Amino acid sequence: MELLASKQHLIPFIKEVILAFSELSRIQNHPLKIHLPETELIAWYNPQLLEKVFYNVLMNAFKYSNEESVISLNIDMITLDKSPYRERVDERVKEAILISVFNEGDIIPEDKLEDVFEPFYRLKNTKSQQGTGIGLSFNRMIMRLHHSDIWVENIGDTGVVFKFLIPIGKDHLREDELCDETEQEHRLILTPSVAPKTEPAMERPKVEKELRTLLVVEDNNEIRQYLKSKLATIYNVFDCDNGHEALEIIHRREIDLVISDVMMPVMDGIELCKL
Repeated sequence: MELLASKQHLIPFIKEVILAFSELSRIQNHPLKIHLPETELIAWYNPQLLEKVFYNVLMNAFKYSNEESVISLNIDMITLDKSPYRERVDERVKEAILISVFNEGDIIPEDKLEDVFEPFYRLKNTKSQQGTGIGLSFNRMIMRLHHSDIWVENIGDTGVVFKFLIPIGKDHLREDELCDETEQEHRLILTPSVAPKTEPAMERPKVEKELRTLLVVEDNNEIRQYLKSKLATIYNVFDCDNGHEALEIIHRREIDLVISDVMMPVMDGIELCKL
């Protein structure tokens, strides 16, 4: 997976993500409390990849929060010199943006705080018996691609806070990890149509009858292939890059479960789920 970071304004990006959770916040009666700095924040990152991290962490916060509790999202600018987070970021990075997402609920045993980032890890002896799937594992892969990290801490016995750092500047990035804004926007639009599919969904050679069948709908080819590689051992996996193609597969195959991205060309994930 390539980084392809570009210079981006972070606050408008975060506000767009927050907006997507406004209806869920209302329905579940989980107020989303946001602390944004007044200063403008600019960093080099891949917005399509970072969006996955925000969505997954926030979705987990809504999923595992106590009833009617507040979910907090804090964004702070920090200097890494003598910071407790110094070792979590490339040593060439001097400043970073700290993202913290807190929710009330079950805490995680101290000796399991790293285990939750393993694919399909399931916590035992908690009220919710929650499993992490591959989301947190993928989040860590994305943040390490950004020369940073994501981790989780307990806040007393009241809940957990997931934290990740977005480095400021680009001195830590290689030339092949960069692209300008125009190239980045172009890639986001064209990725579905130009990215090669290593295994076309409708040409899957063999279906194991004893396994359930899963459809992955994701317009980023690298993310889609990563999901397939992790899920193929426990599911028959078909894949496609937009909602319209997904409907065609659903009509032609017996699909037990669909995992879909939200923002995609032709037909997005929300429209797909309504049909």
